[in-house]
Amino acid sequence: TDTGLYTCTATNAAGNASLSYSLHVQVPPQLQIGDGESPLTAVANDSLRIHCRAMGIPTPRIRWLKDGHPLGERDGVVVSEDGGTLLITHVGLGHEGLYICQGSNSAGVSQAEVQVLVQVPPNIKPSKVDVIVLENHTVSLQCRASGLPAP
Repeated sequence: TDTGLYTCTATNAAGNASLSYSLHVQVPPQLQIGDGESPLTAVANDSLRIHCRAMGIPTPRIRWLKDGHPLGERDGVVVSEDGGTLLITHVGLGHEGLYICQGSNSAGVSQAEVQVLVQVPPNIKPSKVDVIVLENHTVSLQCRASGLPAP
């Protein structure tokens, strides 16, 4: 960057004078979540990490929002000390939504967002598992499965 000490010097037959300027260049936050891929798909009961890379001068302060609201421990998430990583230890359907990483410093505010989708593994609810049928008769077996997306 152009941050540094700059000196202006004026000279004539009578002498010289100088004045120094200390220049501090600030850069507004630039943010990127993961590799920029959206949406992110998570599986229910698994864990999910979302990384937010923040660049800027001075170093941006990061905060996380979901669907426009600030996130906290009560939301079942843990944020790393530097704010750059959001961890959901046990993903549930309530974690589905739009996650926003917001960075701010004295030069400005910026944000990046990612949509999180939650999938639920298939589950088959048994009815009767032992079925008796007479030879040469028709039988109907039912299989009721649930999950997201629907199996």
